[in-house]
Formats: sequence, C-alpha cells, structure tokens
Amino acid sequence: MNTDEIKKEPMDNNNEAQKPNQNSTTGQNKTDEALKFYEMLAKKKESPAKQIIFKTLTAIVVSIFLLIPLEMSKSLIEDRQDAYKETENNVGKKWGTMAKLMPVFKIPYQTTNGDAVSSNYAFIFPSRLDAEINLNCKPFSVDRYEVPAYTADIKLKCELTKLEETIRNTAYSQIKDSELQILTNGAELVILNSHDYDCEVISTLSLNASPNTDSLSFDNEISINGYNSFSFVPSGKYNIKISGNRFNPSFLSSSILPNERSTNDSLFSANWQGTITKKYTADEMSDLGHLMSYNAETLSVSLLNDMPDYRMAERTTKYAMLVIALTFVAFILIDLCLKRNINPLNYILTGLALVLFYTLLLSIYEYISFGWAYLIAAVMTIGLLSAYTAMMFKRKRSGIILGSILSLLYLYIYILVSIDRYSLIAGSVGLFIILAIVMFTSQKVINAYEKKK
Repeated sequence: MNTDEIKKEPMDNNNEAQKPNQNSTTGQNKTDEALKFYEMLAKKKESPAKQIIFKTLTAIVVSIFLLIPLEMSKSLIEDRQDAYKETENNVGKKWGTMAKLMPVFKIPYQTTNGDAVSSNYAFIFPSRLDAEINLNCKPFSVDRYEVPAYTADIKLKCELTKLEETIRNTAYSQIKDSELQILTNGAELVILNSHDYDCEVISTLSLNASPNTDSLSFDNEISINGYNSFSFVPSGKYNIKISGNRFNPSFLSSSILPNERSTNDSLFSANWQGTITKKYTADEMSDLGHLMSYNAETLSVSLLNDMPDYRMAERTTKYAMLVIALTFVAFILIDLCLKRNINPLNYILTGLALVLFYTLLLSIYEYISFGWAYLIAAVMTIGLLSAYTAMMFKRKRSGIILGSILSLLYLYIYILVSIDRYSLIAGSVGLFIILAIVMFTSQKVINAYEKKK
C-alpha cells in the first residue's frame, strides 16, 4: 500500500468528524437570529409611545369612573346644607323669623267731594327715626346643629311732621282737590316684618294723638324674637344703634354700612346715622312689601353661627379632578422612571382615597373649624397614599415624592378656598405654573424612558 494513501485516510476521517460540529454551529446561529427577530417584534409591540398611551388611557378611564363617587360626595354636602336649613326653618316657626323691621304710620283720613264722602288709610314712613336695639343672643342647639337665635329689645322714637302735605302728596290720585280731613286720633304706628314681597304686622300701637295736630310721634319699647340676622329699615333722618352679646357678627349684608362699630370677645355694637331723602309711602299695606323688596335700604347684622359654612367644603370639591389628574400624572411618571407596570386597580384605589378626602373633611368640619378639619383630612389622605405608593413601587422615595406633591397641592387648594377676592387670579396663575411644570417634567421623563428602551 502506498504511503501517501495511508496518510490521506486520517485526514478524511477528521473532515467527516468536523461536519456535525459545523451543522450544529449553523443551527445555533439560526436559533439566535430567530430569537433576536422575535425580541425585536416584541419591542415594536411594546414601544414607549404605546406604553405611555396605554397608561394615559387607563388614568383617563379611571378618572371618569371616579366622577360617580365624587358626585356622591357633593350630594352629601348638599344634604347637610338642606338639613341645616330645615333646622333653621323649624326654629323660625317656633321662636321667630329673621327680622326685617320697618315702622310705618297708619293714618286714617276722609275726603269730601260734594256729597260724596270716602274713607281711606295712608301708610307713611317716619320723617325722623331714633332706635336703640339690643340683641340678647341665645343659640338653640338642635341635634348637631346650632342656630343663633335672639330676643331684640327695641327702644323706638318716631316722628312725622306736615301731615296734610304728606298725605296729599302720598294719595294724590284719591284726594286730588277734595276736602281732606285727617283723623289723627285714630292714627297708629304699625311695626312690619318684611318677607320677600309680603309684610307681616307684628305690632300695632295706638298713638293717642290730638285731633287737630299736624304731626305724630311715638316713644315706646317693643320686643321681638328672631334668628340668624336682624335688619332695620331706616327713613327720614335716622340715628340707629344695634348692640348684642355675639362675638362674631357681620355687617356685610347691610346695604348701608355702619358709621361706627366695635367688637370684642363677647360683645358688639354698631351705629348708623344719616338721612334718607326719598319718602317711602304707600296707599295699601300690600304695596309696602313690594316697595321694601326693591327700593328700601336696610341696616343689617348677621349673627354668624358656629356651625360649618358648607360652601367652603363645596368649593373644595370643585378642585377634586385637578388633584386626581395630577396624582395620576405623578404615578405615570414614576412608573416610567422605575419601569413598573401599575395595575388599573392601583389607580382605582388611589382615586377612591382622594375622593374620600372630601367626606372626611365634611364629617370633621361639623365639629371643629374648617382649617383644622382640612389639615386633619389632608394629613390622613397624604399619609395613606404615600405609604401605598412606597409599597406599590417598592421604594420609599416614590412615596416621599408623591406625598410632597400632594402636600403642595392641598396647600394650594386651601389658599384658593380661603381667599375670595383674589381667588380667580391666584387660581389662574397657579394652574398655569402647575401646567408648565408638568409639561417640562413629563417630557424629560419620556425622553429618558425612550433612550433606555
């Protein structure tokens, strides 16, 4: 056998042994290429843009769902308001209504035109009015509500001069050129309480005037029960003083502000002086209610009660969707940074906790001041959501970030609710700043997320 042939056989055997290894390497390469292809498809399916859209749509759907419990919270506030008004009305029926007093001279007269004689009344407001009113306040507690009631002790001095001239001007359409006889001995001072367009006579006082006098006067004391507010209708040249034992009265409902006023921890006093040149007169009692509802200036004192002003809680609910939206935006941004997929259930539970804040605020507000109630409800909500966020993202830093955002947000809303005069400008500028921060922060997070992907 040739030596060269012997040498070739091992080489052929080696080539045959290497063929399976080459085949296995080629198969492995194809498998790796297939895996890379499928990974690329998966990345295309789960692109950053689609993930952001999915998370945003989830937040929007949950926010719409949260409108249902939010409306329930608003209706609860309305129910509390209605319950308190019903309590006030019940106290008013048993004790006395909100007083809006006006003294009016009721003067009988006769007109003679030939053989025809007719009798009528003229209702004329005093040309001079002095009153000293003391409100003895004694609140009524009914269930959980307190209604500020009072007894008004009134020292009243009224005067009306130039009777014939005034009555002729008042009832010119009935009198014209007829002979006028004023029956001053039957004249009375009527104390009216005005309600909307109606007038209720609460007292009729005889003047015992002489028959031929051209002026009428009254000097006496009367008392009346009422609640919540006291108003007095001045006329002519007036000097009226109202005082009482209430520590927090308000004069803002008065169409004429007091010339002087003073308040301390338990007492208040206010004094009005001036002249009303327009003469309020009427031919019939029913005309007075219409007249007072539209044209009469009033001096008013509102006895602010210690019960909550539910309007503050109602105004707070108007910013609920702002809090929910910004909280969900914070969730999405934290989720993108940490690459943790938030379950829609997490959004729902977080939203319900944010809505529950308003029920907590309302329930606590009925027992303490609005500021303390707001603080307690906010601390409870922020503490719960901060702990929940830290557990959800498994990082304490996430809970601290969300807690800080909610703290600033609740502080901002409290400022808006507390101020009335500048609430619109403060709200507009604040929302603009918040929107700018969210826009630039979200864009930075999205850019960083897309780079990582």
